[in-house]
Amino acid sequence: MRRAIVTLVLAGLFAVLAGRWAVAPPSISARAASAAKHRAADLAITGQIEGLRAGVQEPLTLRVANLHAFQVELHWVGISSGDASEECLAGQLALTNFHGHVKIPASRARSVRVPIEMLAGAPRSCENATFPLFFKARARKA
Repeated sequence: MRRAIVTLVLAGLFAVLAGRWAVAPPSISARAASAAKHRAADLAITGQIEGLRAGVQEPLTLRVANLHAFQVELHWVGISSGDASEECLAGQLALTNFHGHVKIPASRARSVRVPIEMLAGAPRSCENATFPLFFKARARKA
């Protein structure tokens, strides 16, 4: 089976203060989200994976940038997906949320990994699809 490239990318924007979190509106585009991250967000999350194939689990690396002037401790990142097309539905991906304790210094970034899988029954054409990803996060001042 030929190895196809699937790119899953979306900048997620979050306001995280004292354990409260909010996500940017789901209608925001990836381009607009990236442009807005320095104005509106306290955490910026991006993720990309290539080579995802039906029935195969791969690690998704998420880069979490702390835009605060103080250190935070990341506890949770929730991940959801949108449809790539009418044929490639979000439900054809098995996504796992991140749970842990990762300290991120002020104005720095850390990477966390979560497993992602395209389900075995997904159409072969989905192996070349781009699925939009959406993130929520929970962190506290460390």
